Amino acid sequence: MLLVPTFVGLSEIHGIGVFTRDPIARGEKVLEYTVGIDSCWSDDEIIAMPEVLQRYLYSYLWRLPGTNQYILDVDSGRYINHSETPNLKASEDAAVAKFNISVEEELTIDYREFCYTIDPLFAVLKIKFGIKDDLFLKRILGVDYNG
Repeated sequence: MLLVPTFVGLSEIHGIGVFTRDPIARGEKVLEYTVGIDSCWSDDEIIAMPEVLQRYLYSYLWRLPGTNQYILDVDSGRYINHSETPNLKASEDAAVAKFNISVEEELTIDYREFCYTIDPLFAVLKIKFGIKDDLFLKRILGVDYNG
């Protein structure tokens, strides 16, 4: 759940992104997993869901480190884009500002900070949906998946 005022807008990085409404100070907590607000499922629960829902979740879930729990941010936090020079730093269940962030600046995070390996659930969904040219695997992790 986002802890600072934001808005969703057009991103030069990828489609839409999340932008700040107010300045954010270095070290300020910007986003955190909030039990009871953000949605959380196990890999088995996701596999049992209807395919149309699995396809949607594939784009927005992130894995809580050290668990088989997958999180869907309840708010626009799901639209934070990847950057190799991000302004947010990931921790186990939160993201903090790496430095002062200006008003209307896009919030970005390095997805590699919380995606240490190819995730088994995502691999299953990729095969199921026949996804062969995956931006995440190709550009972020440097893996070329050829199905």
